[in-house]
Amino acid sequence: MSVSASKSNHELVYFALVILALITVGASFLHLPGDENVYLIFGLALVQALLVAIQYMGLKLEGVMVYGLVIIPLILFAILVFLCIPDISHYPLNLKL
Repeated sequence: MSVSASKSNHELVYFALVILALITVGASFLHLPGDENVYLIFGLALVQALLVAIQYMGLKLEGVMVYGLVIIPLILFAILVFLCIPDISHYPLNLKL
């Protein structure tokens, strides 16, 4: 891969991250029913994190073992997050701002 192709790929990912960040800010102003707003924002954050990991951390060039080292903690994190969702929705925070 040439240097110009790599640079253009970095620029493309950068602009995708900027657009996803703007969409995330716009999604925070949406008034979706229930917790759908939170799920949408976390989904966009997950896409951004994957773009950063693949492009800027060089995971697309690594072998299978590194993917295992990345995927296993992500699965454990997802399990912990989904186990906390019933508690968060059952006991909402009543913050007066």
